[in-house]
Amino acid sequence: NQNLVGNAAVLINGYNSFKIDNKPAIKKVVKFLEEINYQGFAEIDWKYDARDKTFKILEINARQGRSSYYVSALNYNLIKILADDLIYNKSMSYKLLDEKILLSFVPKKIIKKYIINEQFRIEALKLWQNNNVVNPVKYKLDKHPWRIYLNLRKYFYYLKSYKNSYWKNND
Repeated sequence: NQNLVGNAAVLINGYNSFKIDNKPAIKKVVKFLEEINYQGFAEIDWKYDARDKTFKILEINARQGRSSYYVSALNYNLIKILADDLIYNKSMSYKLLDEKILLSFVPKKIIKKYIINEQFRIEALKLWQNNNVVNPVKYKLDKHPWRIYLNLRKYFYYLKSYKNSYWKNND
């Protein structure tokens, strides 16, 4: 389904399949943002290029991204951070959140069946099993019947979409 293309469905904060130290690259980005006096959130999309062993920045979005919700699961309130920084002018320092957390918009079944990177799939399922998983559209205290219905509908929508999409595992 074209509605899913381009949207991250499953992320692991701090995951690095190349097993390389990405901290020097992170420091370069932080230094750049500090040099241009950047203030606020930035979602940075980057990829590691194994050919020349460097990170390539694809884009810097000057906003909180769709996948930024994992920060809340790590006990950092994004709105409070923004208010403290921009309204109350509190001194803010850089903090790298590299604790492992799984951000999943899709059901566990999809992770099991359609993630073809075995190392990533194993890590994702381990985090799910240890309850280190967050789904931004689910809130356990929201028990309104309409919300429950919408979440169930989305669950089955994802199952159907992945089953019928070109990225499925063909084994």
